[in-house]
Amino acid sequence: MAEVNITIKTEDKTLLELGNRVLDYLAARDNNMATSPAPGVKVNQNKVDDEKKKEAVRLLKSGMDANTAAAKTGLSPNVVRAYKAHITMGTY
Repeated sequence: MAEVNITIKTEDKTLLELGNRVLDYLAARDNNMATSPAPGVKVNQNKVDDEKKKEAVRLLKSGMDANTAAAKTGLSPNVVRAYKAHITMGTY
């Protein structure tokens, strides 16, 4: 297992608290103790509709750029960029 050292420097107490919660969660996860996200950390559990995904992949394969494909399908640009990366790698 690799060791990672992280330093959080901020005067924003809310940001510092959130950072500490995330680090505590990661430490617990690495010790197989974490069963849920760190308190105060939201996890995006939205599932992408299969039809939207297929449409985005089809549009990307036809040469459309990721931002336009995202706008046409209603998916976030980052999700569509991930699909584009998979197309580039040959996994889609």
